[in-house]
Amino acid sequence: MQPGKTLAAVNEPTVFGPVTAILRTNSDGWDVELSNHFRQAPAHVIIRIPWFYEAQQAEADGQRVQAKEGELILAPGTHEVRVKGRMKPGVSPLSFEHAVDNYKAEYKKRYQEFLRTGLTHP
Repeated sequence: MQPGKTLAAVNEPTVFGPVTAILRTNSDGWDVELSNHFRQAPAHVIIRIPWFYEAQQAEADGQRVQAKEGELILAPGTHEVRVKGRMKPGVSPLSFEHAVDNYKAEYKKRYQEFLRTGLTHP
């Protein structure tokens, strides 16, 4: 969710037909561009708000939408979604490197406990 980053799923197969979603982050939120080629359109498209993100405002094709239980429920023909907000306070940095560091720290703690007790389970 760092400003200037992009995440894309292009022509991904689904039971409804190919789905393309491109997420671009910016300084005050993120945008999703949808270009779906449904063979049979679903009743709606759902975009989940990440658990670590505080969405303050959202629009779908220029019309304001409300998140319900962390989800934006959209018409299948939606092309552009804009979400403004921020990272929730107190959320530690999320990155691959951070996850690896956390894993190594946990593994080290468990290994030291194993060396001390000889037990593999607490």
